[in-house]
Amino acid sequence: MKKMEKERDIKSIKPTMDMKVMSRVLENCISLGYPVILEDANESFDPMIEPLLGKQIDKKRNMLTIKLGDSNIEYQPEFKFYVTTKLSKPHYAPEVCVKVTMLNFMVTEEGLLDQMLNIVVYHEDQKNMERRNQITIQTAENNRKKAELEDKILNQIANSDVDILEDDILLVTLDESKSQVKQIEQQTKESAVTMEHINNIREQFVPVALRVSRLFFVLV
Repeated sequence: MKKMEKERDIKSIKPTMDMKVMSRVLENCISLGYPVILEDANESFDPMIEPLLGKQIDKKRNMLTIKLGDSNIEYQPEFKFYVTTKLSKPHYAPEVCVKVTMLNFMVTEEGLLDQMLNIVVYHEDQKNMERRNQITIQTAENNRKKAELEDKILNQIANSDVDILEDDILLVTLDESKSQVKQIEQQTKESAVTMEHINNIREQFVPVALRVSRLFFVLV
């Protein structure tokens, strides 16, 4: 989040901060439209934060305001409020959950295993891992092309004013599409063979990645 908002000079606050300092940071960011991130949040929030969580914004004439403590602050629509916590299994009250969008970035054992496997294999066989990444990108591109060809054909059929068998433009499109699809299918077959070979290599390093992922969860 800090990287995403770095150009807008994101500010950080923590529950352990002096309330006057926190209030001053929030007031400045709200009025100027800067993003703020509340780090290391607990399961409960200071009442001053509640209007931000609930987006309790008032409109007076052409001005937006929000109440922060005892003050009404001019609210800029560009303002964003993020909250993060280090709690592994936080339990927030229902009234909090309905006010915010909650994202769980906690890594799973399966996800960590796959990440560690990629790192280990990349270290041991960089060339094949780069090839694997290229195939993944190429596969996504081929799927996009096939979908575009299908949409193009369907649109021409739907908008054709003559018999399909007599529509020269449609027939040309069908021939071109058939040729492109064959090319895509050939690439897919070649990619499948390469991916099988790379996956066989990856399987050799599964015990290492599994050990690392288990160590992580033991420590956590």
